[in-house]
Amino acid sequence: MSKLPAVPLQSNISDSSYKPFPLAPSSSFSPAKLSTKSRKKISQTLKAKYDAYSLPNQSLVNSIEASCKRAKQSEKLEREKLSTLISNARQSLEKRKGNLDDCIGPVLARERMKNKLSEREKNRQLELQFLVEGQRNSIDAIRLKEFLSVRKSKLSFDEYTEKDRERVQDLIDA
Repeated sequence: MSKLPAVPLQSNISDSSYKPFPLAPSSSFSPAKLSTKSRKKISQTLKAKYDAYSLPNQSLVNSIEASCKRAKQSEKLEREKLSTLISNARQSLEKRKGNLDDCIGPVLARERMKNKLSEREKNRQLELQFLVEGQRNSIDAIRLKEFLSVRKSKLSFDEYTEKDRERVQDLIDA
């Protein structure tokens, strides 16, 4: 079996550290334009707009970087688990392919035996139909058919005993 190429997994986590939105010098939300006194008077929403352009606390930056590091480590572990799972599946498939070659012989033999038995059953049904059609009247045909249908095929090589053969002969001759 040909080896499948390994699929590289791409990371969705960026390597760059956190930076606030870029602020144009002529922006109306420049924190430099706002005094501390006027900052206390503005609404929470407006404060948030000003804060979006300022650098965050160092503890927040550290927290974001630590979170990013954990996410990368977790993603790396997931990638390793996935590659291990894929390699195990490939090995299992290779092993099964080897075992499959050993199992083909018995499967073919079972299929031949099944076909042989179905052919014998079909021939038996044709023979019974021929015997029933050869009866002189419908009552004899019904009696013979009922007698033969009670005896289901056992799929052995000697289906009828000598007594059964004599009974069939008597029914045919009658």
